[in-house]
Amino acid sequence: IAEGVDQTRGWFYTLHAINTMVSDKCAFKRVISNGLVLDKDGNKIYMNDTAMYAYGIYHYYASGHNYITNNELKINYSGNSNYHAMYCYAYNTTGTYDIHHNSIRMYSGTGSYGYGIYAYLYGSAASFSIRNNNIEMLTSGAYPMYLNQSAASYFGVGLGMYDIDYNNLVAPTYVGYAGAAKSTLAAWQTTVKTDLHSVVVTPVYTSATHDSLKVANDTAYICPSVA
Repeated sequence: IAEGVDQTRGWFYTLHAINTMVSDKCAFKRVISNGLVLDKDGNKIYMNDTAMYAYGIYHYYASGHNYITNNELKINYSGNSNYHAMYCYAYNTTGTYDIHHNSIRMYSGTGSYGYGIYAYLYGSAASFSIRNNNIEMLTSGAYPMYLNQSAASYFGVGLGMYDIDYNNLVAPTYVGYAGAAKSTLAAWQTTVKTDLHSVVVTPVYTSATHDSLKVANDTAYICPSVA
């Protein structure tokens, strides 16, 4: 069998688990596991853009279980429309997302609408887990996180729900959007019931020119590991 290293938990394990239950045998004997191609510094996405719409990561109408983890996104947008570090659309019966351990820093020009993580939940069997992300928006009116659903029934652990916690949500005006713009962490947490531990702490990075989004002191961001 040959697959990417990112399938260790998914495809490899699933084959073994099912075959063991059905036939009491291993699913395969030999594995070729290829790695992932990154830029020279790792999972980094840098963008300077003037287009009508700018996206760092665009994932639309996704099905299955999707992982967006350990990315560093720096976007400098000088247009006058919408821009997103991440745009994710979880579709109806099978679309689920784990968005974990990402660092985002975004700036835009006047008149644009900025979103750090845009999480669109559609259908009762779609879901989002959004945890342990460091998001800094530098433009007034931008949202570190945007959720299209706001009813209490959408917040929890499981299908048809948002599981959100342990993020750093920094912006000049808003902490996020969930049914309406939320200008304080307390207002955000009143709607987003799962979010008990997120913070609003302006990051100080090890690089003064932001070549890296590694924080100089992570004391304020201590959070549990996410499997």
